[in-house]
Amino acid sequence: MSCYLQKMKLSDNDIIILRYDSYKCKPEDIREISWYLRNEFPKHQVIGLPMMFDFDIVSKQEAIDFLAKAICEINKKEDVERIWGDIPVVSLGQWVEGIPSLFVEGEKSMKELVEHLIVDHKYRNFLFIAGPKSHPDAKMRRDVFENTMKIYKNQIPELTYDIKHGEFTEIGGIYAMTGYYSDKNHKNLDCVVCANDNMAIGVYKYFKMNSDNPNVHECAVTGFDDIPQAKYEIPSLTTIQQPLNELGEKAVYVMKDLIEKRPFQQNTVLSSKVVYRQSCGCNSNGMEKLPGT
Repeated sequence: MSCYLQKMKLSDNDIIILRYDSYKCKPEDIREISWYLRNEFPKHQVIGLPMMFDFDIVSKQEAIDFLAKAICEINKKEDVERIWGDIPVVSLGQWVEGIPSLFVEGEKSMKELVEHLIVDHKYRNFLFIAGPKSHPDAKMRRDVFENTMKIYKNQIPELTYDIKHGEFTEIGGIYAMTGYYSDKNHKNLDCVVCANDNMAIGVYKYFKMNSDNPNVHECAVTGFDDIPQAKYEIPSLTTIQQPLNELGEKAVYVMKDLIEKRPFQQNTVLSSKVVYRQSCGCNSNGMEKLPGT
């Protein structure tokens, strides 16, 4: 793998830039290195940039301006134009005022999944592994989980949950589980609910790594996204499916309309759905608990 680090000052913040060769580095490797750097340097902001952005041939001010654009929050059309000028832009997964946006509605499916775990499987001790705190999807998934837990705790006082963060990576899931079990007051878990499938697979790996540890007990695990690997895991992963192919297809058509200056749909919402598999305690055909679970 070909990558190196640079350090810059942006206003009052220290920035660590992870420069990498996009032809040689796998995305998952970059994500895991970024996760490690954020843990080692919590007061720094970590940004991954391909080596095509060569800071050696631009002024320091131009580099700082570029970084300022890269890390700014994009909420409205002016934010987009400040970075990309008049290039047509379609936003996927985030509402941007004044920009055609496509979004997958995940709140209902997340609530359905959590209720299924509480009501159908009668699980009581939960761990939720959230994504990055500033990520809008991660925030939504955590909020729905917590709100659903609070509603049911009024009816079921023994319901408990804890929250760790895993940065949407497998190693992040492993670190989150390690952090949970390092607490001497941890409970034996009934279920680990993960904000994406990669972290859920990390939980699987944590259980395998600690199969001889008498203090670690395997339990139900769920994810979010329904990546191709999810159905091939053992046990197959219960998760929430996002129609990403449909999302990409619709985005291409909207972009085509933008380029050809034709009327286009400003906002598009697609529905997600829960995919019940074995990892939550169901069989592979639906919501029926497996023998012995």
